[in-house]
Amino acid sequence: MANLQCTAVLTLLACLCNMPTSRSHRRVKRYITFPEGSTFSFAFCMEIKAVTPDDPDIFTEAVAVATSYDLPNNSMTLGITRERHHVLARSHRSYIYSRIALVLDRIGLAGQECMLRALCEGTQHLQPRRDILSEIIRTILKFPEVAVSAEEPAIQWTYLKAYKAGLAGLHCAALYPRCPVSLVGMALSLRPRR
Repeated sequence: MANLQCTAVLTLLACLCNMPTSRSHRRVKRYITFPEGSTFSFAFCMEIKAVTPDDPDIFTEAVAVATSYDLPNNSMTLGITRERHHVLARSHRSYIYSRIALVLDRIGLAGQECMLRALCEGTQHLQPRRDILSEIIRTILKFPEVAVSAEEPAIQWTYLKAYKAGLAGLHCAALYPRCPVSLVGMALSLRPRR
């Protein structure tokens, strides 16, 4: 008898829980903001021992490349439309790509050309969920594909064209011959061997 009463109560509760409600549940949006003036700095340093006839351990030669990226300091992106979100995402990516191109120019490479080649190769060589380094690089090189509007800078079209060339399987080194190295290949060679 107790089991029958328990079953009846549980059935009644199950029915009440499955009843549709007029109130819709909304997911709370979360975001990160940083204090005014916060930046993310990246520095790549390489040190090589200089070989000398007297003492090979005295001299070293060092090469360092650094750049910084301003971190967001407000929540202005909340409540924007999906189209506007893609415009902002492309704008932020373009800023990052221009900084990378500037660093590449300073070390003697064709910065813009190498950045376009990296965008192209990134779609071909970086598989999702491979390892943390690949995922970081893939995230940086993933350019929003939603149609670029006429109000956006022309460079957005150039980046989108390079990204889509990679998706189409075109030969990226032939498309961007002024860039002698594969940035994606170099970055992937930094992964430890298993």
